[in-house]
Amino acid sequence: KENFERVDVVVIRYGANDFNKGSLDEFKKKVAELCDKLEKDYPGVKIVLGTGTYLLGAKDVNAKYSPFWQAARDLAAERKYPLADVYAAFEKLQSDKLTRNAGDMHPSVEGAKVTGQTEFEAIKGLLK
Repeated sequence: KENFERVDVVVIRYGANDFNKGSLDEFKKKVAELCDKLEKDYPGVKIVLGTGTYLLGAKDVNAKYSPFWQAARDLAAERKYPLADVYAAFEKLQSDKLTRNAGDMHPSVEGAKVTGQTEFEAIKGLLK
């Protein structure tokens, strides 16, 4: 809080690298706590929650992380936050060009564009 006088919009989107720090229940709790702290420190802040990426052809990887992305979707719905569903955007496109290479969940340049577009769609209604 000491770094910013005012915050209008915050996008919270975790990636696969973040999940080695705890269980699904801990993830849900930590995301909710972060949202609560942001709302306390910045009254009126608009929060957007997001999902991580979908990896084409990797059912096992997607199954591992899908519960975390669903937790973000559920919290967004519960709190009426906009959702930047990057997973759904990647899944819909069914392209192997969205990640750096096969088996790598990190977005490529094209994937970063899709991510940015997805996040912009979620926040554009919040901007004045």
